[in-house]
Amino acid sequence: MWVAGLEVTGEITEVSGDEAEVQVGSFRIRAKVGDLELRGRAAQPDVRERAVSVPRVSSPGLELNLRGQTTEEVLPRLDKYLNDAYLAGLPQVRIIHGKGTGALRRVVRDLVTKHPLVASHRPGDRYEGGEGATVVELVPR
Repeated sequence: MWVAGLEVTGEITEVSGDEAEVQVGSFRIRAKVGDLELRGRAAQPDVRERAVSVPRVSSPGLELNLRGQTTEEVLPRLDKYLNDAYLAGLPQVRIIHGKGTGALRRVVRDLVTKHPLVASHRPGDRYEGGEGATVVELVPR
């Protein structure tokens, strides 16, 4: 789908009311359905020929508290949080998953290891929550 406001192509991943979630490369954006246009591949410009400006969004905060949630609830919430933090220009965030059985910690660290917007991650220092938190460095904008 062609996203008119950003002049990029993407793939619709979800539709909710009059808005759609569109995967554009490694980003997920929300757009009005009316701003989307089905185009054939030949009509699409080559996006490598020009720079694409990524809009800044309001900050989602410096930390995300996931304690008490199931692993199924965590994955989409963490992915959205990392995308929003990157778009807001945050260089570093802290994910609080708690110590517990370690299930959330494993899920969080597995996702951030593979996430394209994550430059690096580490367990929290003692004053950051220790093994109950993961500190994530995002790739620079």
